[in-house]
Amino acid sequence: MTHDRAPHWIGANRNKPMFAPCGLCGHSRKLSETHIPPQVAGNTGRRYREQVREKVRRPGTLKDGGMWVYGLCSDCNSEAGGRYDNSYAMFAEAMRPFVMGTNELLLPARTTVPVKAVAPGRVARSVLYSMFGLWLRLRHYAPDLARDLKERRHPTQLPPQYRLRLAGYRGRPVLEALTFAADVMRMTDKPYNVVGAFYSEPFAWALTHEDDELFDHLGWGDATSWVRFNPDAGRLDLRDVLDRFVIVNRPADTFGMDGMELNSDETLLLRGM
Repeated sequence: MTHDRAPHWIGANRNKPMFAPCGLCGHSRKLSETHIPPQVAGNTGRRYREQVREKVRRPGTLKDGGMWVYGLCSDCNSEAGGRYDNSYAMFAEAMRPFVMGTNELLLPARTTVPVKAVAPGRVARSVLYSMFGLWLRLRHYAPDLARDLKERRHPTQLPPQYRLRLAGYRGRPVLEALTFAADVMRMTDKPYNVVGAFYSEPFAWALTHEDDELFDHLGWGDATSWVRFNPDAGRLDLRDVLDRFVIVNRPADTFGMDGMELNSDETLLLRGM
């Protein structure tokens, strides 16, 4: 059974057991705890939930067990865990010493892309499963991508209106979906506008719109092409698939949240400790 539209309350109940359409396959089932990033990558700490209801950000609560939402059914969740999440964890472990090698946080710290091995197709699929879990209506806007991921088709690609961005990150973990902040840099008119994003050491990942000038301004790398890779393909040199890699902080944390628009009950904001 599938639904054309997600329930209107989906953004307000992401921390409670839900019977709802899965963010990826669309079948109405009891959703499972979708850890973002995967638990195998070290996502096991405490989180602080800031709830958005009726377009108002409200106080949250501390919970153990890592950063997660009820986003995917158990089948889709297991698919990501069994096929792609270990590759994400291996990539994170390889990059961690490079990203965490200094206590000084520069914004952005322009670094050369390190020579690290990566399986771009598997890593991108792990990340995109997370994005479909973060915003449950993404599959309505990217149905071909959802189908290709679920049916393990390749080659596949992101719809032209989206880009997948990557940077290094040191700081508290954050999950977010459908957030918009105008003039977030306090020095430019480029807005911060994400479909979904997660910040968890050593990476920051964001699914953005094609006109994401702020991310170019900050020097984020572009991993949009990674999903085109066969999942079995590997690269020994990250420089073959990424032209730049910077270490960033979350722009809204650095420059303030005053301009953030909570313009949807599906807006999600989760913070870790």
